[in-house]
Amino acid sequence: ILKISRLNEFSFSQKEIDLEIKHGENASIFFFKTRLHTKKKTTNFIICIVFIIFALLQLNDPDGFLWFSLYFIVTLICLYNTFKAVPKYLLILSIIALLAYSAFHFSLFIDYLETGNKEEIFGEMVYDKPYLEGTREFIGLLIAAFGIIYQLKIRKNSNFF
Repeated sequence: ILKISRLNEFSFSQKEIDLEIKHGENASIFFFKTRLHTKKKTTNFIICIVFIIFALLQLNDPDGFLWFSLYFIVTLICLYNTFKAVPKYLLILSIIALLAYSAFHFSLFIDYLETGNKEEIFGEMVYDKPYLEGTREFIGLLIAAFGIIYQLKIRKNSNFF
C-alpha cells in the first residue's frame, strides 16, 4: 500500500501501478527512466525555442543570415536529437566549429572586459566600439556550443537517445 500511495504522488496511471505491484522494484526503475526521458525531451524543446528566438532576433543584423543559419542549425540538431540520436562525430564537429569561430571574437571579448562601462553590451551597436558586437557574438557562440554539448551529454548518459 505504501508503494501505491508513493506512485500516486507522481501521477502514474493505474496500468503503471498494476505493473509496479506485479513486477516490483524493476518496474520502478523503468518508470524513473521514462520520467527522466520526458524531462530531457522537455528541456530539449525549451532549448529549441530559445535558439529559434535567437535566430529570429538576428534577422535585422547586416550579417543576419549567417547568425540566423548558425542558431537555426543548433535548433535543428537539438530537435532531431530529441527523437533520434545525432551521430557523436557530428556533435563533436559542431562543438569544435563553434568554439573555433568564437576564438576569432575572443580578443574583442577581452577588450570589452577591460572597459569600465559593462552596461554598453545591452545597448545599440556603436561602430567606434567593435568590441560590443564581438562580445555579443562570442557569448552567442559559447551559448550555442553549450547547447550542443548538452546534446552530447544527454546522448551519452541515456539509453533513449
